[in-house]
Amino acid sequence: MGQKMLKTYQNQRTTEAGYTQSMSHYQTQNCDGCPLRGKCFKGKGNRSIERKHNLERHKQRTRELLLSEKGIQKRKQRTADVKPVFA
Repeated sequence: MGQKMLKTYQNQRTTEAGYTQSMSHYQTQNCDGCPLRGKCFKGKGNRSIERKHNLERHKQRTRELLLSEKGIQKRKQRTADVKPVFA
């Protein structure tokens, strides 16, 4: 419904592999009476999400590389080089 989510806090976690992840927590101010609440959020209280901004940056960079001209060429080459060996 166009409601802004405000950053409530930021924390860091260490994964099992030993990597440190920085996560931001966002929450809406008021979900009461929202007609989309049932489709958007099923819990009690206001909707909240966690975002890993560094992970999103890496995913975007990977997407750009895969969709680049060189990336498309490499993916075409993979089907010719790898698939027949395992098929």
